[in-house]
Amino acid sequence: MTTAPIGSGKSGMPSGATRTHRKARLGPARWILYFVSVMAIAAIATQIYFFVQIGIWTRVNPGETAFMRSDAWTLAKTHPGITLQRTWVP
Repeated sequence: MTTAPIGSGKSGMPSGATRTHRKARLGPARWILYFVSVMAIAAIATQIYFFVQIGIWTRVNPGETAFMRSDAWTLAKTHPGITLQRTWVP
């Protein structure tokens, strides 16, 4: 039967030695990569959102928006007598 030397623990270190744990520090290159990847994912998610929204608007009438009302008011003030189409054309 084999026995461990006197004074050694499970790890093979002498019983009086202490092990220090250092936290791994992320370097600046990893932070830059993280930032760039988050921005890329956000840009792709935004484009997917717009694609889906416009796809839905091709089938569903989005209704009149505040922008449409303000634009119609501006056109009515700058071009009196103009007629605006207010029906949805798919």
